[in-house]
Amino acid sequence: MRLNNISLIFKLSLVPAIILVLVLIHSVIVTWTLRDINSNAEHFAKVIEPSARLSSSLTTNVLSRANLIERYLKQPSPALLQDYMNYSSQAKDLFSDENFTALQKHKDIETASNQLDTLFINTLAPNDRDLREKSRKFRTRSFPRLWSAVTISAPH
Repeated sequence: MRLNNISLIFKLSLVPAIILVLVLIHSVIVTWTLRDINSNAEHFAKVIEPSARLSSSLTTNVLSRANLIERYLKQPSPALLQDYMNYSSQAKDLFSDENFTALQKHKDIETASNQLDTLFINTLAPNDRDLREKSRKFRTRSFPRLWSAVTISAPH
């Protein structure tokens, strides 16, 4: 069958039919693509974004605690120790977040955080206080006696 044998009305009616079929095919492709995009957006909103936010909070928390340790060792104060305790408590709250277990190596993160707390709260801070107290006692008690003994026994 040749196109010349087909009537003009039939040929003209094929054009809208072909356009309609192409529009339907395009609609199916767009719908499928939008569903895929929507699925990816939901995954991002439900899984990736909360994990990223939690990771950021954990990183900020650890860096803040490290900074407080450094500041405390340079110039100890009860306020810095209290700030550290607040950040430590905040870290424990972050560990109880429902998205925490979804993080890779979440147990290692919690263990390292607890070790940091143990090192600072149970070891460095008490030893630093003890060392400073002994140093203060030496300066106020022993050093004056030592100084007077040295100055008395020095030949004139």
